Amino acid sequence: MSGFSRTGLDRLSETLADHVERGVVAGLVALVERGDEVHVVTAGTRDLADGSPMRRDSLCRIASMTKPITAAAAMVLV
Repeated sequence: MSGFSRTGLDRLSETLADHVERGVVAGLVALVERGDEVHVVTAGTRDLADGSPMRRDSLCRIASMTKPITAAAAMVLV
């Protein structure tokens, strides 16, 4: 694991799971990539009615494009 530290990836997973547990979001999929290494974290549910878990390939509706565009711009600046 040359691009990521295990501690950092564990902290990412814990932080995102905490958001689900606190009810901030019902479910989420996060992907981080560095070079050829990709790490995907899933947490929560994709359907509150049946409780089916969020999966790596779950589709998510984006209600506003402002946030993803701002995030992409911030990543370019970083």
